[in-house]
Parts: sequence; C-alpha cells; structure tokens
Amino acid sequence: IPDATIQITLDEQVKQYSGQGTCEPVANTSNPCSPANLTAAGFSNGTQASSICNGESKGNSGLASGVDRCSDGKSFSFGLFQINIIAHADEIPGGVCSGIFQVNGSGAQGTCLESKNNICTKRDCTVTNPTKYQSCINYITNPVNNINYAKNLQTARDWGQWGAYNSCRNT
Repeated sequence: IPDATIQITLDEQVKQYSGQGTCEPVANTSNPCSPANLTAAGFSNGTQASSICNGESKGNSGLASGVDRCSDGKSFSFGLFQINIIAHADEIPGGVCSGIFQVNGSGAQGTCLESKNNICTKRDCTVTNPTKYQSCINYITNPVNNINYAKNLQTARDWGQWGAYNSCRNT
C-alpha cells in the first residue's frame, strides 16, 4: 500500500494522544513497523513498538503530524514514529534538522496557540529555513532513519515521548 493512501485525521491523532485511541500492532508484515521488523531493528519489544508506531502513523513513513504544527501551518513531527524535529533538532545526526525554526514563548516548541481536548495543535513557531526543513523531512521520513532514531530515543527515555503511548500504557 503506498504511503499516500494512509491518512490520519487530526481528530484521530488527538484521540490517540489523549489516551482514547487503540493500541494494536501493525498487521501488514511487509510494513517497516510490523512487530517482526521492529524486533529485527533492535526494539526489545517489537509488538509494543509496532503498536506505538501504528498509533503515531498507521505505518505511514511519510506522514506529517496534524497535531504538531507551527503557526505557519508547517508540521514539526514526521514519519513512522512522528519524530519531533524541533525538540530533537540538535540530536538528529549530522545537524540536518538544526537551525530550521523560530520558536517563540515557552517550551521547546513554543507557546501553545490552539488546543483540542487539552492537546496542543498549534504552537508559536515558524519555519525560517525552508530548504533545510525539506532536507530534514527527507532524512527523518526515511524509514531506516526514523526507526533508528526512535529506537535510540526509546532506549534512552522509554515511551513517554510518544503521544500514542497514552493509549498503549495500560495494554
């Protein structure tokens, strides 16, 4: 199934992040986020990782977040595990995602400007370097890069960084 056919609405993301979503692994064994593929990639619990990936992106490697958006409408989380390129800009290898955004106000992503069901859906940030922004998106939506970054982040900090974990923590 091409990525373009898999869509997640803002309402679905808000539901997932608020703990009201589903928690089940990706069923398609050829998807990079299948339990077997994520176990092979180094996650200690491939089924749990697959369930988080499914909640974050439905296994769509090119997905741009509908929740993590700046005031200019640009997303700042992408790919299978919806990696936040503002929060992790300086940790993503090669500096490919650093120096892209102007962030205003509180928090790593800027002040919350709009929310839905207590989930922030628009932040006070803007893209200031469109060329580098696209290069960062190209890097982080590559399934191998996204999975490797997510695996390292999960190993270092557990699953709390992911909104979909709120729907998976009790399963």
